[in-house]
Amino acid sequence: MKKVLSLVLTLTVFITVLNSCSSDDDNGNNSNSQIVGTWGTDWNDGNIYPKFTFSSNGNVKYYTYPNGSEPELEEIGTYNLNGDILVMEFPDNVLIKFKNKVTFISDSELEFEEINESGFDSWSNETYFKTDDPNLN
Repeated sequence: MKKVLSLVLTLTVFITVLNSCSSDDDNGNNSNSQIVGTWGTDWNDGNIYPKFTFSSNGNVKYYTYPNGSEPELEEIGTYNLNGDILVMEFPDNVLIKFKNKVTFISDSELEFEEINESGFDSWSNETYFKTDDPNLN
């Protein structure tokens, strides 16, 4: 009887430990779904209004508005949002990698925070707003 009770207790502890470990793993990874959509800023540097379109498949498109009204697709790349760290890679002409901390203020507002890390560029600290720009695809 003692052996059976000891075995049941050991199995219960083992299962509890396994469940708690899998829960911890889930907390480290945010779903990319929170960032899916088009995000833009009213930041203006010579009539260039940057926007990013994040797709659910991990692709990201970077647009500018050099003439003020019509978007111009600058880069297509990939992204990954892991917790609050966003990594974007644009491999077209030369591989450019960006790494930023992302804070979601609401469902329609987020902030980029610069991260200084070797091997990565970083977008400046800026607030982005979710938009339904009909000119972007």
